[in-house]
Amino acid sequence: MKFNDHISHFDNKYTTSGIECYVKTEEQKLVIEVHPSKSIFPLFVTRLKYQKSDGFHKGYLKSFNAIKAQFDVDFQYKISQYNDIQITGFSVGGAISQIFALYLYNEFNIKSTVITYDSPTPFNTKRRNEFDAAVLHQEHYVFGIDIFGDFPLKLFGYEFPKNQKDYKFV
Repeated sequence: MKFNDHISHFDNKYTTSGIECYVKTEEQKLVIEVHPSKSIFPLFVTRLKYQKSDGFHKGYLKSFNAIKAQFDVDFQYKISQYNDIQITGFSVGGAISQIFALYLYNEFNIKSTVITYDSPTPFNTKRRNEFDAAVLHQEHYVFGIDIFGDFPLKLFGYEFPKNQKDYKFV
């Protein structure tokens, strides 16, 4: 089975430059998965837009807003029917999934579970604290060191929080 073979089981697909988002509904459960598309160039353009915008990484926020616009068409008026929301993100998709969780909490007062894999952090410290309060459970898995160090952090996201209890280095 290839990595993307499981996506055929999802109900909705939303895309923006370099990012794909898949959504599946199961009774009162909403499953959201965000990951980079196969297009490498838009992914790097998104990651390099590291300027801050109200405590968010500007490139990740722009990608999230494009996905959100599509997502809201289908779910804005029925989001409250889900009592379990799980968001998974891979790489840059992990950064966007964290913004997604914060959005769901701020807009609809719904806490979610967030799991990320090799994801940069899209927030400054203030927004990170808001995110921590907005989720029921979070797990972040890091498989490599490519997102660490001074150079990548400045380009690809904010620094990881000082309390890295949720980050599991594999």
